[in-house]
Parts: sequence; structure tokens; C-alpha cells
Amino acid sequence: MSETEAVNAVVILSDDEEEVVINENGKRWHSGERAIKEEGRKDANDGDDGGIDSEDPDEEYMSDEDYFEDEPVIYQAQMLPDDHEPVILDERTKDNPLKELDDIFTAFKSDCIRPDPYMESFDSSFACGGPLRRDAPNIALNIDGVQGPIAFPLDEKDAQRILSVAPNEKDAKDKTTSLELEASKILLNLTFQKYLDDTVLPDVLSTFGVPSRVAKNSRLQAYRFYVRTNGGMLTLPESVPSGAYGTVFLVLPSEFNGGSISATWADDEIKFRPESSAFECAYYIAWFNDVEIKFHPITYGYQLVIAFSLIYDPVEGDSIILESLKYGQLTTGDIVLSNADQEKANSFVERAATYFEGHKDAEYPIFYMLEHRYMSDCLEMEHLRKGDKFLAQAFLAAAEKAGYHMYLGFIERNVKASVDDESEIPSDIIGKGKNECSMDEEGIYLTTTTIYDRYTLLCLMDIDGNNVLGEPIEFDQKKRPVIIQGPSWYSRCKPETQDYQKDESSVTYMYPVVSALVFFPKEKLNDIIQMSLSSSELEKEM
Repeated sequence: MSETEAVNAVVILSDDEEEVVINENGKRWHSGERAIKEEGRKDANDGDDGGIDSEDPDEEYMSDEDYFEDEPVIYQAQMLPDDHEPVILDERTKDNPLKELDDIFTAFKSDCIRPDPYMESFDSSFACGGPLRRDAPNIALNIDGVQGPIAFPLDEKDAQRILSVAPNEKDAKDKTTSLELEASKILLNLTFQKYLDDTVLPDVLSTFGVPSRVAKNSRLQAYRFYVRTNGGMLTLPESVPSGAYGTVFLVLPSEFNGGSISATWADDEIKFRPESSAFECAYYIAWFNDVEIKFHPITYGYQLVIAFSLIYDPVEGDSIILESLKYGQLTTGDIVLSNADQEKANSFVERAATYFEGHKDAEYPIFYMLEHRYMSDCLEMEHLRKGDKFLAQAFLAAAEKAGYHMYLGFIERNVKASVDDESEIPSDIIGKGKNECSMDEEGIYLTTTTIYDRYTLLCLMDIDGNNVLGEPIEFDQKKRPVIIQGPSWYSRCKPETQDYQKDESSVTYMYPVVSALVFFPKEKLNDIIQMSLSSSELEKEM
């Protein structure tokens, strides 16, 4: 092993964790309850031994960064629908007026599209992260110069032992803010290292949309161990190893405030807040190396991070381009079918064309929700994921044959519903009786009565990727069924936000923007454009 390899390698312990004292749940026993820690937090921050000198460091941090108060934490961008329990209780059982067409799409996908195993669950993204799964093994860490293994969640005594092993950075008041060690100075137990390789790494590759040929030759290589406290912030390395195209930060279980991470690429930003769950379990954040990263200071406690490079070991004559990996663009080649499968696919195209020909008098577009969400600059046919692209190509042919257009679009759903306490919500669903709060365990209001159900077509992209709309157009699903999959598709989606109006006994649900195929007769294109250019009213006819 070369000197460089030795520095960047994680030295792995044997799978013997008997020296680590853990409780029945696999976590270290703490001497006091968490409530005691919370009570003592104010004293720790007000004194000279920890925190940032301010009257309320937590409040100052949140104010300075304008962080997370009104927007959700974003983890992995999972494809829709996410199989959430319905908030409009009867929506899952409603009839689908477009069932005939939906059945054609469903059968086509079932018979003709076989997913890549690395692309089954997640759409591609430039960054991802979140708490590790509940089945993640315990972490045991040995550090050069610290006697015995470190168990987690971290306690104050072990934090001080770690900080004592090497010179560390201090602030103007001589408070320790950070410590960094080469990866060769830490020892990670074999069980957890195997979990990183077998579970975390495939999840990251799946979210990034990395093609199979790259994924099977990708690995994690640790390069740095960080400790941050008292206003310290994480940093990026000045250089990365050969073949590195991504970075993964593993935040070890400990109690801290702050330390959030923002990832920005093009006009999109994803924010991660590991403090929300890092006390209970480890948390990871991953990103492509050309993504802009911003770190935020630790305002209380200790943040411990192992930094990994995501490295591709190419086969002879092969190479990768980072930009082409982003959004899984190398996974978007054409699906090759056998002669028998091609005949089967053609039969579905014919059936869809027949349906469109029988509905040439349609006065409004209809939408088919794609399996994955796409960023605004990737909503083009050539950039779609393999399964979505194949489906789009097939039904584009059907649309063209029948005198229809098929464009790509972004759809946003906005529903206003009654949540009057007098409404009868089944007690077996909410666990409460009639006239009690109709709310699920996540704090989302439940209803059976919608006041309006609006779908907004935010953009309409032609085959060349040009948006032909001047302004978004709204449709009322209650009067104009527009979702080919029917109401039940959205019944599995969790609202992104909700706005409860107590004086009206109503709630407005806002759902995430999704990507869709948009179908309409060709002769209606000018009507749609004019409707958009004139800033159309909700119920204006085409």
C-alpha cells in the first residue's frame, strides 16, 4: 500500500464489540435523562465553557441563516407516489374517469419496462442524505491516542478525550472550535463498515442515478475525521483523490445544535439538518463534487464527522465525466426490446392511438405522472430516466398517430377542504371519536369534503425543451378530470405543506411539483397558448 493510500484508508477493527458498553437498544447509557441535558443547555451556553457568547445563540443562529423555520428538511428525493396514508379519506376509492387510458399505460409499464436494479426507488439528484435506517448496526470507533473504543451517542467525557489527542483550533477567547485527523488515525468496526458498503453506498448511487457500469466499480474511501464545537464549521478538502466524483459526510451520533449543510447546483438548493436526528442515530449527506456546499456553525455540543470520497475505479479504456453523471444522464439510453417484446409494445401504442382518436374533441389536456421528478433544466426527452424515456417515446408515437401533441410539463396540486369538527371521520383511522380533532399522527388534517381541487400546469415543454406557456394554467379536477392515473394516484402522496384556517374550518394542502406527460389534440395548442398568455381564469374554457 502506498503512503497516500495508507493516509486515506479506514483501518477496520475486528467484529469484536464486547469492549463497547451499550444498553439494550444498542446505544450508550447516559448518566442523566435527556431532559436534564436540555435543562443544563442554557447554563452551558451562558458560561465560559461552551457555546457562542450571545444572549440566545440558537435564536441568533436561526436568524442569521434564515434557516428551516418555514420549510421542510429535504432528504432523499423519492419518486412519487410515496404510499402515504390518504388525507382525503375517500380519494383512494374514487372512480377514475380516465381508467381506460390508464389501463393501457399500466399494462405497458408492466409488460415492457424492466427497471435497472440501481434505479428502482429514487430519482436522480445532485445531493441526498438523512438518518440511517433503524437496522443500522452500532458504531464503535477507536482513535489513535484515545484509550479504548468510543461508543455512541457521544458523551462529554469521550468528547474531551478525543479533543486531547491532537492540537486543535481555538477562537479568540481560547475556546476549542475544531479538531481534524487523517483517516488513518481512526478505526471503524467491521460491522458498520460493511453496512456503509452494502446499504448506504447503494442508496447514494441510486439517488444520484449512477449507471450500473459505474455503480459496480464505485467505492467509499475515508479521508478525514472532523470534530466541531463552539462555533466551529466543517470544511472541504483542498484536493480529492483520483477518480473521486462525489463526497459523503457521515455524522456520528451526538447531541448538538447547528451544523447544517446546504447543497446548491444551478438554481436548486437542498438543505440538510443532521441535528434533528443525529442524537439517536448516524446521519449522512452526499453530493457530487461540483456542487456548491455551505456549512453552518455548531452552536451547542459536538459534531463528529467522517468524510469519505465517492470514487470510481474505471475498467481499462473507460472514464466518466462528472457533469454527465448528474441526474443519471448516462442511464437514459434506449431500452432494447426483443422482437416479441417490440410487437407487444406496438400493440399498446395502437391501443393508445385508438383511444386518442376517439377523443379528438377533448377541450383540455390530460396528464400522466412520470415515475421520477426532474429539475427544471432536465425536463427534456433526452434527459429522462430510462423507464420514463421509453414510456414517453412510445406514447409520443401514439399521440402523433392520432393527431395529438405530447409535451412534458410540471404539475402542482392545491386542494382546499373542510375540516369541520362536526364532520365524521372514521375513528379506526384517526384513533379518536367523532367531534375530536381530525388529524393523523403526523399532524396532517384529515377530510372527506373538498371545496376545490386545483391542478396547475406550470410549464409545457415541447420536444426541443422550450416552454410554450406564458403563464401557468389552472384546472379544477372536480369539474375536469385531468390525471390519467385518477384521484387514487395522489391519495398516496403526502402534502408538502398545509394551511389551516380556523375561522373557516378549512385546510389548504399544497403538494410537491411533479413531472408529467401532457396530452391534448393538436388543434387545441393555440387555445392553450392563448389561455396562458391572457393569464387565464380558473374556469375559463379553451
